[in-house]
Amino acid sequence: DYGYNILNSCDQNGILFTNGDNDTFPLWFLQEVEGVRKDVRVVNLSLLNTSWYIKQLKDMEPKVPMELSHYQIDRLIPVRLKNGTILRVQDQMIQEIITANNWERPIYFAVTVPPGNRPPLSGYLHMEAMVYRVTPEKKPDLVNIAKTRENLWEVYRYRGMADTTMYHSENTRRLLHNLSSAFISLADAYNRRGQREEAMLQLQRAVEVLTGDWRPYAFMADLYVRSGDYRSAERELRKGISHNPEFFMLHHMLGSVYHLLSEGGQALVHYEKAYQLNSDSRPVVLELAELYESQGNTARAKDLLSHWLSRHPSDTTAARMLLGWSGPQRGG
Repeated sequence: DYGYNILNSCDQNGILFTNGDNDTFPLWFLQEVEGVRKDVRVVNLSLLNTSWYIKQLKDMEPKVPMELSHYQIDRLIPVRLKNGTILRVQDQMIQEIITANNWERPIYFAVTVPPGNRPPLSGYLHMEAMVYRVTPEKKPDLVNIAKTRENLWEVYRYRGMADTTMYHSENTRRLLHNLSSAFISLADAYNRRGQREEAMLQLQRAVEVLTGDWRPYAFMADLYVRSGDYRSAERELRKGISHNPEFFMLHHMLGSVYHLLSEGGQALVHYEKAYQLNSDSRPVVLELAELYESQGNTARAKDLLSHWLSRHPSDTTAARMLLGWSGPQRGG
């Protein structure tokens, strides 16, 4: 359903730039074998550096608009700009296609295309769930809320995505996390507008669709903490930990929530677990040291900071904390 969702993010006769094999072949399979959305022209950026592929885009239906002749296509080479930037053939072709199209057909970039493979179109790329639409006018909102919500709630299919008994390769998990990111981006857009309940609804849907992503749980917990509802934050973080027991950030956040609830014992359990999982996290180290000191275990706090400073000697905050606790030890 991932490929189905990407293709159906596009309006009729859309042009969709994809990054490489992993996010392109599933789309081509659906189009050529299943007959899904054959009106959408998928343009593979990796192949867009080759003359034979560019000619294919120019000549084969659905044709991609471009003014270049075959002669000119054969002579395309990377160009070094005055500022030293290398303009690859694919970069030149993106510009050529957008210009030649003249806004007659909708143009999209799949969210799998990294920023380095997209042209400098800041403000002109607007998220519509799993794709970015190229727009002629610069807009302040980077998320098209209405279209993103429509795609996520009415268009997309989610069969098997939350099924933990199914094997998902690392690459598949990365692709699926892009879907979770769409829900999170939509939730953030609603939250920025002060629509907290709508933001929560998107995050709850995200964990229904993809239980294995820690980020929606963390975002929900953060919203609950900001509203002073610490018990609800605790509940969501515990759910997240049940699916992601080895992710330190959830333990760190849960430790912080227990600290806010004045439950020092539970706070210590989760801070120490976070440190066990990631001893190189500065916030975890500093907050755990403060917790040790507040509970009367200054010796352990100093040991923790001393070990940290042996690896990060330029951390002036940790150094000041250690200096401030340089008096008699209160625990061991």
